Amino acid sequence: MRRGLMAVVAAGAMLAQQSGAIAACLAPSDETAFEIEALKSEMIVLATGCHDDDQYNAFIRHFQPDLQSTEQRIDEYFRRTYGARGQQQHDAY
Repeated sequence: MRRGLMAVVAAGAMLAQQSGAIAACLAPSDETAFEIEALKSEMIVLATGCHDDDQYNAFIRHFQPDLQSTEQRIDEYFRRTYGARGQQQHDAY
């Protein structure tokens, strides 16, 4: 169990580094939102691959308010950056 959690944390750190080019253009609060979203995406991949959906779902339920707030920040970023094309750009991302 701990090994799986450590893998998720390590994967999140790697994703955060990969988004470094994007992060250079982001405000700190936007950068944090994208890092959280990247970690969430990696967690779903790991949960699905490891057939451990129950723990992922428990995590999502526990942190749902924070995750929804993060999603709103990302929506706002795309609207602010791309205007009328914000939703299209967010979907492409």
